Amino acid sequence: MQTWYLVQCKNNNELRAHQSLRSDGRQSVLPQVLVDKVLGDDGQAFGEPMFRNLLLVCANETTDLNALRQTRGVADIVKVNGEPVEVSAIVEALLHCRHAHLPGLQNDTGCADKRLLNQLKILTQQACSVKRTESLLRMVSKQTRLH
Repeated sequence: MQTWYLVQCKNNNELRAHQSLRSDGRQSVLPQVLVDKVLGDDGQAFGEPMFRNLLLVCANETTDLNALRQTRGVADIVKVNGEPVEVSAIVEALLHCRHAHLPGLQNDTGCADKRLLNQLKILTQQACSVKRTESLLRMVSKQTRLH
């Protein structure tokens, strides 16, 4: 069975860690949002990581989580109460969000957890990546305490 974990990347190394993990044959998700930025005289839309310094990584029971820490660009596994945080439901919702063309989420995406999908919709509408990251970490912390 595959489980998704939240991985903390070194500062501004999300893409490097994502590429390193994928070259090692691991599944990882680096959700991005389009952000309007002004460069010179004109504004353009650029993709930036949805969550600052965070990456979603799939690991199965045989995968050594310590090996993930050795990956280029990875700092550590996000933990709550000393245990790695499983974020499989969040990944499922994010994948449905991607198919619904972020940030305009639709209610008919087929995601099992509509409440989580709505929370992610609100989260993706925040303009600042730091605030999105803080909101995600609060969600994960609450989710972990409930189980």
